[in-house]
Amino acid sequence: MTKDELFGQDIKLDSDLDAALSASGEMIITTGARAAIQDIKARVVTPLGGMFYDKTFGSNLIQFCYDELSVTTRQMMVLELEEVIERDPRVVMGSVKAEVLAYDERSVTLDAEFTLIEDPNTYNLVFKVGDDTVRVLNDYTD
Repeated sequence: MTKDELFGQDIKLDSDLDAALSASGEMIITTGARAAIQDIKARVVTPLGGMFYDKTFGSNLIQFCYDELSVTTRQMMVLELEEVIERDPRVVMGSVKAEVLAYDERSVTLDAEFTLIEDPNTYNLVFKVGDDTVRVLNDYTD
């Protein structure tokens, strides 16, 4: 089985999670590990239950925007991020390591590192939670 078959394919999304279009206006397809990573990013930034066709898709990270960003809250955010990424069946169980990179009274920046099944590479994503949003800041997966 090839990695494209193992990880699947999907319409490529841009940084705003909108469909990416080629110069001719056609949708671009992403495959392999990039498709898996795109799905992980979408799951993390989507509020849990935010997909009408899959109420189990998404994360509770957005809920932390409404809490005081105490040490306990930041630890809970790390645990939520790890659990959400590990929910993807293409992620190696136990490989997800998340940490707080920075925080202030309004936002928390989180780093997540993980590996995919049958892939020797380590992937890294950075998210910012605050101002009622969860955003991908950096994608160190290429």
